[in-house]
Amino acid sequence: MFSKKKIYKNLPLIIFTIAVFYIVLNFFLESFRESTRYMISSSHPLATQAGEKILKRNGNAIDAAITTQMVLNVVEPQSSGIGGGGFLLYYDKKNEHIEVYDGREVAPKKAQQDLFLRADGNPLNHSEAILGGKSVGVPGLLAMLNLAHKDHSTFSLKELFQPAIDLAKNGFPVSSRLSEQITNDKLLRKTETSKRFFYDKDNSAKKTEEIIYNKNFSETLEYISVEGVEGFYHGKIAKKIIQKIHKSKINPGEMELSDLKNYKAKKRNVICKQYRIVWKVCGMPPPSSGGIAILQALGILENFDMHNYKGQTDKIIHLLSETLRLIFEDRNKYIGDPDFVKVPMENLLNPFYLKERSQLIKLDQKMEKTFPMSFEDSQDISFSEMASNEKDSTSHISIIDQEGNAVAFTSSIESAFGSRLMVEGFLLNNQLTDFSFIPNKNGIKVANKVEPNKRPMSSMSPTLVFKNNSLYLILGSPGGQNIISYVLKTLIYIIDFDMKIVKAIDAPNFAIRNQEMFIEENRLDDLTIRRLEDLGHDIVYKKMKSGLNVIKIKNGKIYGEADSRRQGLALGN
Repeated sequence: MFSKKKIYKNLPLIIFTIAVFYIVLNFFLESFRESTRYMISSSHPLATQAGEKILKRNGNAIDAAITTQMVLNVVEPQSSGIGGGGFLLYYDKKNEHIEVYDGREVAPKKAQQDLFLRADGNPLNHSEAILGGKSVGVPGLLAMLNLAHKDHSTFSLKELFQPAIDLAKNGFPVSSRLSEQITNDKLLRKTETSKRFFYDKDNSAKKTEEIIYNKNFSETLEYISVEGVEGFYHGKIAKKIIQKIHKSKINPGEMELSDLKNYKAKKRNVICKQYRIVWKVCGMPPPSSGGIAILQALGILENFDMHNYKGQTDKIIHLLSETLRLIFEDRNKYIGDPDFVKVPMENLLNPFYLKERSQLIKLDQKMEKTFPMSFEDSQDISFSEMASNEKDSTSHISIIDQEGNAVAFTSSIESAFGSRLMVEGFLLNNQLTDFSFIPNKNGIKVANKVEPNKRPMSSMSPTLVFKNNSLYLILGSPGGQNIISYVLKTLIYIIDFDMKIVKAIDAPNFAIRNQEMFIEENRLDDLTIRRLEDLGHDIVYKKMKSGLNVIKIKNGKIYGEADSRRQGLALGN
């Protein structure tokens, strides 16, 4: 036993030793997040590690993205997977070109505008509509990844799927997040296959670190790796998907084999906008609303000298939230599948229009009312209030490979656990609930109403940022409608305030829903809250678990970070 005297005598040495320990520990931890060759950041450590091994074998960003996504399907099945869809931005360094891949789900050909209406014409509640086959859109993820694979991959699908096959077959430990979500989910027990998979025989949720085996999914990936993606859309898996949807005891759906067979992933044109001269921000075009919303927000904020507000959290949140209120008005009126709706993109991104919108924002008080603008050459479209969809689901992957090619890739099955229908080891999405449940207002159609073969609007916001024409940032996040505010917040803190990416990610989250301001609980001091309330904001506290994955390239070094609010990991070499 050490005496108090000896402890005090050696106290300086003890403190020094502890300090050195933490410095060394931090060095090694930081070394994983700083690189000169490549970097990957994803929503789960096992997925990041699998993708990093592909990069280490000289695989490119697309190769690593495919492997990482398949592993995510295994270890966080509640968030994304082959039963859902996604959007992917690929930056081709050699040609200095961005390719945009759209793997958004599609409404079956029998889906009509009254899909989520009751017999009396009133809409279903969002929670009622989620469960069962009615909410399932034709999955697009595999078709999209297959398209990107044909364009750019250097590995076979078999090689890229193998880490996920092995993990599903040999078992993986349940994360604390997955266990918590299984425990809290009120719908998962209502579908038999999902209940058997996610709960033990005593009906208790799978516990943290408990090993789960998913033999069905390993066999599914084996089959697809041999038969090709056509095996999913044409073969036995397609038949089982249709069977599951039709035989759902709750809300059976009407998807047919031909819907799967006819699905096509699409390549679209990237949308970009200059910001404060030196920056170029690029994002996903419709049917995602994320890209255009963020570019609109930056166009509004460009009219304010953000440097004046550095360190003034209340002013920053006020300014960004007022901006979000304006862009969400435009979003809810105009954004929909561009194959069905003429989206007035030039008008919405016009600098003069955005300057005009910025003049509505008052620095000393909240705007009393916000409204969407009307454009002379836009079609007659009605404004629609969207159903609340603050989802604790969705996955994001950010990658830069050794050649400088990059991927920003967001994928989802919509709600946590999607439709709760499980087929051959994977969950089917409930993405059709991202449509507006109300198809018309006062006889005028809603842009995002349900229509056969139409893609629902999304908030997913994979983003690439260039500084003086050199790639600078790769980022995105899960979070439903809140994705837009998470990504915007992070961009402003990094670009305008030159904040380190970990600090920008950790900055308090906030979002706007109608007249309320959502504030991340336990992140702001009382004084900041009072100042926001004095400006007129109605504060509602939320957990707001973003899952940002951010990569920054600066002065020949690559930095990566994953949001501490979730379990993600960034790795580089």
